[in-house]
Amino acid sequence: MRSPFEGKHVEDTWSLHALALFGSTISLAAIATLLGIYDGTPVFKWHGVTLNAAIAVLAVILKGLLAFAVSEAIGQSKWIWFSRHERPLQDQALIDNASRGPLGSLQILYNPVARSFIGLGAIVVILSVAIDPFLQLAVRTTDTIVYKNDSSTQIAYANKYDQGYFTPLFTELVESTDGNTYFKTRADADFAMKSAMLYGVSQPDYRVTQQTNRSCPSANCTWTPYQSLAVCSACNDLTDRLERGFSDKGAPLDIFLDPTSSGAYALENTKPNTEYRLPNGLVLDNMEDQKSTTYMTGYGTSNSSESLSFSSKDTFLWSMTMIKLLRMDAFSDWPVSTVAGECALWYCVNEYKSAVASGNLEETFAPVPATRSPESWQVRPLSDQPHFTVQQEIKTPPEDTLNYYEDSPSLLRTDLQLGTGFNISQAAIYGIAKAMNETFLVSPPINDTSGRTRFINSYVLARGGVLTYHPTVMQILYDDSDIEATFAALAKSMTNTIRANADRSPVATGQAGTYRVLFKIHWPYLILPAILVLAGAVFLLIVIYQTRAARIAVWCSSVLPNLALGARLGTIFDGDMPLSRMNRLANSQSLQYPQSSEASKPITTGNVNRDRDYEMLSVNVAPERRSRLERSVSDVSDDGLRMGEERHSQAHLV
Repeated sequence: MRSPFEGKHVEDTWSLHALALFGSTISLAAIATLLGIYDGTPVFKWHGVTLNAAIAVLAVILKGLLAFAVSEAIGQSKWIWFSRHERPLQDQALIDNASRGPLGSLQILYNPVARSFIGLGAIVVILSVAIDPFLQLAVRTTDTIVYKNDSSTQIAYANKYDQGYFTPLFTELVESTDGNTYFKTRADADFAMKSAMLYGVSQPDYRVTQQTNRSCPSANCTWTPYQSLAVCSACNDLTDRLERGFSDKGAPLDIFLDPTSSGAYALENTKPNTEYRLPNGLVLDNMEDQKSTTYMTGYGTSNSSESLSFSSKDTFLWSMTMIKLLRMDAFSDWPVSTVAGECALWYCVNEYKSAVASGNLEETFAPVPATRSPESWQVRPLSDQPHFTVQQEIKTPPEDTLNYYEDSPSLLRTDLQLGTGFNISQAAIYGIAKAMNETFLVSPPINDTSGRTRFINSYVLARGGVLTYHPTVMQILYDDSDIEATFAALAKSMTNTIRANADRSPVATGQAGTYRVLFKIHWPYLILPAILVLAGAVFLLIVIYQTRAARIAVWCSSVLPNLALGARLGTIFDGDMPLSRMNRLANSQSLQYPQSSEASKPITTGNVNRDRDYEMLSVNVAPERRSRLERSVSDVSDDGLRMGEERHSQAHLV
């Protein structure tokens, strides 16, 4: 009979197995490539075929080719297993079952056979069951927003603001504080700015933000950072600058603030007053050992020189200095603890990052270094002063501040310029200053008859247990626990109006977002298939090496070698024997494929020596010239097979 090694047919080589393993590797690479291409792309369906369906087909190919290569290699392992030592006959059935699928491979894990290289193949077969679900789990979807440029996605910003008016009154001449004679003037802000002031102090920041002028065709939009003319704000704590004093003459402060009050206090005060005063003249006092009647005083101004902590702002708009007692001390006898602070507004330039998410505008900003240009806010030449007449006289240079009052010079000025390209007109500056005074102030500074100058133009009094607010906006400032946030909202609301009503209405265009369902690939789920393909390749290489070392033929899972060797199994399984009895007999018998001289006795009976029978095959043991397995099979001639058929004529196919 020809030696197995002489055959050159593809069935006698490892070509098919190597090709199958190569095909499984290509399938895995195709899956990874496909997932990489469509990761982050919209979910698609091509002629009814989805990405999951394509992955499922490739997964079946991968698993099928891998299972073929590994299962065949396990089948080859049983010939290697019995070629060197006498082994339990039952191992033949165990290894053969392992080559048929995961259940048989699972059974072999509980047998000492698994301690050999065969265990690696069994594990690969078992875990290959998870290839399909793992690859399907790798393909996920996620709802995301896809942005693209859209000309209708707009948000307003301002380079120049010129709303409001400023005009002289030709009927009356006044001598200004700068020593010059001018016509009296009138200025006012536009209605939108006045409304923005009240809205800003009465609404929280997130509501003010939503008033920003914008256009977002979808519920989600975004814009690249942009710069805009704005109003900035800040507050400083001045409590440590309060000075406490006493006075034993004069009526308490509320008598001068509200002369219409009667009976509560006489002008001849029988008890001393305790007062708290700031360096700018703002004061709050009440009678000793009496319930407080003045809860808060304030002084607002558009003159930066009257500010205690913001006088260095060269774009100063307005500030308010406040002294108030805490509400929790309102019903305690005077004196009680008081707090003081100052909040200010000024013109500035901000850089904005804006986005609309689910219909709500989210905006962050940071001030941009944009200093006041020294060439701006200059008095125009007399030839450009249409309101200037010979009745007016300029003796000294006019004030250079942004302060407005009724005696302000009736001279036209150039725009106030911040940085490069951000302007605000004289009419807007004077109009806003006038509107701030009208909104937050009630009267000129108050001087009492005792000679104590008190700069107060807003206050809160208690009358009969009821608080009165002068002006009404003082109710918000007195009750507010976060005055800095209130002024920030005020500044933002005024900025919104500047942006919405800027000259030429400039807008920044952005991107509109739409919801899309995209593929999101979870790459860790590809680790198991990759490991199994690699382990399958390693196992196949081990089996190939062991086959060559044992010098046996490539029989793999073929049943034909078993039929050829079955003629030498003697009569141990004679008769119509149930499978359970066969298993018991196999457990008690050992088998080693014999030398040719022992061909008539392939099975030896006796106790199985487990330590010897499960000895690991070493890959570095020098192989015999021809293995006993090969010689045993070679001795099975056609005549021997015919004799076996005659001896077991009772066995037949049904």
